[in-house]
Amino acid sequence: MSSQRTIETILNLTTGEQIEVDELFKDQHTNEAKIFQLRTQIEKNLQNNAVELVCLYCKQPVAIRGRVSTDQKKTFYFTHPYKSADCVIKTQSRLTEEEVRCIKYNGEKESILHDTLKRLIAHFLTLNPGINSVKVDEVYKDQAISNKWRKPDVLADHNKIGKIAFELQLSTTFLSVIVGRSLFYQQQGVYLIWVFPNFSLQSDLQKFTQKDVFYNNNNNVYVFDQKAQAKSRESGKLILTCYYREFFIDDLEIKARWNEASIGLDEIRFISHEKFYYYDSEGGQKVIEEELTQLKVDRKKADARAQTQRTQDKIAEYLNRFYKKDWLHENEREHLSDLIKYSISAEDLEERLKFCGDNAQIITKLFFERRKFNFLRFLCSTDKILVNTALLIHNGVNVFQEILRIPDEMFFQQYLTCLFRKGYVMTEHDQQDLQQLYDKNYFNQSEYEKQQIERWATVKVYAGLANQYAAFELTRLNKILMAVSSLKYKMIIGFRYIHMKQVAHYIFDSQKDYAMLYFRAIKVYGYYDQLLLEDKSGKLKGRFNYYERTGTIPYPENGSLLMNLFPELKPLHNI
Repeated sequence: MSSQRTIETILNLTTGEQIEVDELFKDQHTNEAKIFQLRTQIEKNLQNNAVELVCLYCKQPVAIRGRVSTDQKKTFYFTHPYKSADCVIKTQSRLTEEEVRCIKYNGEKESILHDTLKRLIAHFLTLNPGINSVKVDEVYKDQAISNKWRKPDVLADHNKIGKIAFELQLSTTFLSVIVGRSLFYQQQGVYLIWVFPNFSLQSDLQKFTQKDVFYNNNNNVYVFDQKAQAKSRESGKLILTCYYREFFIDDLEIKARWNEASIGLDEIRFISHEKFYYYDSEGGQKVIEEELTQLKVDRKKADARAQTQRTQDKIAEYLNRFYKKDWLHENEREHLSDLIKYSISAEDLEERLKFCGDNAQIITKLFFERRKFNFLRFLCSTDKILVNTALLIHNGVNVFQEILRIPDEMFFQQYLTCLFRKGYVMTEHDQQDLQQLYDKNYFNQSEYEKQQIERWATVKVYAGLANQYAAFELTRLNKILMAVSSLKYKMIIGFRYIHMKQVAHYIFDSQKDYAMLYFRAIKVYGYYDQLLLEDKSGKLKGRFNYYERTGTIPYPENGSLLMNLFPELKPLHNI
């Protein structure tokens, strides 16, 4: 529709409002009555010389006309009355686009409201302490002769700040005009304050011009409204209403609200010609962003702590059921293992279980009373359940001393494995007890002595563990461990045989994966020649020759563990 209208924008001389014609004439059928009423009012004003609506470019009166198309549709438009003077939009004007924009911008300055406001601002500025040389509509340029100039609405000198220009903005202005004037004044070392006659806090009612200004001025808007005018009269100096955006956090989101304050020029912080403000909105936004970042971190930590607490409680619930029955359904045990392994740290779980502190006696009873072994084994096999084995003491007896005197061999092996799996470190007193065990039974003759020496050798193996997590593997390696220990300590340990060659035949026949390793031990511990002397059948000699010809000793399945327990057996090749 606008392509058929020559006059696209008109000016209200009273208010300074620029009215877009397309907007005024939209919904013509619905608003037809109002349009005709306006048409009549314009004609009355013309005849009474009380012109209010004029062409934005030439400031001549305008009138409403209409035409009917071939399909009987009415079209309303504005026109210059008959015999009016020429206008840039009704002649073949050669004005540049920038010149047309300047004409349009300066058009609002012709309004009564604009003239009233700028003179009020100038008046109150003259009352301000420290302000002098207040000028209205005076051309400003940096040199006596220059083609670069501006005519600010008001220009004043501040004895501390310097020159300050005030530009009133009553309607929509091209962004190029705003930027052009801002750059000009910055280059001249003049502060430019854009002033609006009013301001809506509703974003959808704010004009683009206002947004262009406040978004590029630290979210500060300066308004000379009726409230500011009244405050100026009361205080005897220029007071502006400053609207500023204040940022805040709401439900982990940054939001903004408009606040207002009645301010004087001395309350504006002039940082530079590009940066001045009453309220540092952008600085406040950065602070809020940092607070939000920290808040999110704190919230994440709080959520993690809450999740940890729920996991702790769930694990404790499972463990309590496991403890009471010494049994847990396979699916439940698997779920419990996953909870402990993947969902929580050892330190967090210890906060709940306190097995290294207040609840250490629970673990102590399991060792000393020798009950609920399934539960104990589960605790000891789980790395994230911490147990301070040094606290496992009952009536002055530590847990190692108690295990050492368990009569049943199976229980002895089981509880010793659990203890060392939890990283038990033998004390000096433990070492003395172990030595006494050897000294009393080194004859290794009776069944009791053999049993005690096997215990002694077993403890020596466990005490040599470099990695506590391998403790449970040792139970499966008992035979090869005792066979190598027999060679190392020059006595048969853990076997009912009389001669060392019988142990050798057993390993070569029944522990074939470790045959080459055992053969290495025979040579390292000096039994090679002795076993050949005892070999009446020649069977061992044949095996020795075979291993000699092989030339290398491959690692068995648990070779690295065995090497750590018996480091003298390294290397595993080049015998």
